[in-house]
Amino acid sequence: MKVWKAFSDHKDEGGHSILKLSRKSGGEVTYPIPLDLWNDLQKHVEEKRPDDFIFVHEEGAPFGLNCMPRAWKKACKDAKVKYIPLQQASRHSMASQIMADAKRRAIEEIQNKLGHFNKQTQKAYVID
Repeated sequence: MKVWKAFSDHKDEGGHSILKLSRKSGGEVTYPIPLDLWNDLQKHVEEKRPDDFIFVHEEGAPFGLNCMPRAWKKACKDAKVKYIPLQQASRHSMASQIMADAKRRAIEEIQNKLGHFNKQTQKAYVID
C-alpha cells in the first residue's frame, strides 16, 4: 500500500480545527500489508468517491489527529502492557517482521546450499 497524501490537524486563525495536507518527509511511503487486508481495503475503497477520506467516523467526519494514539494507549492499558507511542510501536513491529523474514530466508538458503532436506540437520549450522 502506498501513501502519498496524509492529513494532520491544525488550527486556523480563529482557533478552529482544520485539516492540512502534510507529509513530514514528503514523497510517498510504502507499507506492506497482508493480502486479505488488501482485498478488504480494495472493497472498502470501491465504495468511495475519489476525493473521499478512506476512514471516517460513522457520521462521515474524518478521524482527528489523536484518535489512533488514544485508542492505542487504551489498548495497551487494557492489555496491561507497557505503553510506547503508536508510531514507535509500528516501526519496531515492522523492523521485527523484516528481521524474522530475513532470518527465515537465510536459514532456507543455508539449507538449500548445504543440501539438507531435514530441518533438524540444519540446526547444527545455525546459531539462534
